[in-house]
Amino acid sequence: AGFAVWLTGMPASGKTTLAHALQTHLAAQGIPTILLDSDDLRPILTPQPTYTP
Repeated sequence: AGFAVWLTGMPASGKTTLAHALQTHLAAQGIPTILLDSDDLRPILTPQPTYTP
């Protein structure tokens, strides 16, 4: 069985830095990881986003 870890927070609060550190730590324990970064996924999921006021 697997598990998910969600890191949330304000912009520029260190989420990506923490995610990479956690990924490195888990890999050292032999635990495979997949890192999904919203900055990478956003253009794929919403290539032309529209915003309403």
